[in-house]
Amino acid sequence: MSEMVERILEAIDDAPRVFSRVNDLVTPRAYEIGYISADGEPVVVHSVASHALAESCQYDLEREVVARAAIAAIRLPTLGMVLAGARKAAELGHRELADEYTAMIDSILEEKKEG
Repeated sequence: MSEMVERILEAIDDAPRVFSRVNDLVTPRAYEIGYISADGEPVVVHSVASHALAESCQYDLEREVVARAAIAAIRLPTLGMVLAGARKAAELGHRELADEYTAMIDSILEEKKEG
């Protein structure tokens, strides 16, 4: 298995856990969907009134959490990626390809915060 695949699998395993729960303390009761933060605290992302919508929100959040974990895992290129990129950069006249690559991945991870 390649270094990058191993890195991605580990990141997915370590991704925040998504939860859904019923909050009976509010009227009408709400279904809360969120994840457990790195410090162990629950972070509620959605609060909805219907069970069906809660299931949909949970599914979407689980997919997003896994996708973001995978993207974060590829943020730092492997040595093989850097060497391949350096060869191509030499052909094209680019420098500091690893920094450019990292900046591209960072822009993907920041998209949700902006949008």
